[in-house]
Amino acid sequence: TTLCSPHLVKSPSPGLSTSYANSSNIAVMHPEKSSFSDTSTSKSMTPQSCHQEEQLTDMSTQVWEFVESKCFTSDGDIHQQNITFWLRILLQQNSDLVEVVAKLEKESKERVQLLESKLNKTATSAFDLNGGMVEFQKKLQEETNDKILLEEVIAELEMKLKESVEDNKSSEM
Repeated sequence: TTLCSPHLVKSPSPGLSTSYANSSNIAVMHPEKSSFSDTSTSKSMTPQSCHQEEQLTDMSTQVWEFVESKCFTSDGDIHQQNITFWLRILLQQNSDLVEVVAKLEKESKERVQLLESKLNKTATSAFDLNGGMVEFQKKLQEETNDKILLEEVIAELEMKLKESVEDNKSSEM
């Protein structure tokens, strides 16, 4: 008996639910029927989704026939070697996927922490800048008030000087 490779199967595994591409319809494969049944509550299907459903049903039928031919005899007996081989491969693939998911989770957590750190630094800088701006505005207001006072004093002194000059002129005459 030759061993069959599960990587040759390019369709959903029997008994698993799967989503159609670009659709909210769900298909569930029934191995005993070798077909998919639509479990969506959608009342109407577009011609494209009907075509996709037909293709998926045809593919699932072919896949299930392939699986049956490689893993079961015509009498319904199990080819233990093939199933053991597939199971080992699938367990290894699952293990690899678990490792990849763990790595991706770790990397995403690190990325989130980095982004949070940058956000905190930005918020701190903004707070410091805002605090500096408030300080600058207070200082500017004080200097503006001082300038106004000085201008008033200068205007008053100029007026007194003018009066003094006029008084001096009148007293000289």
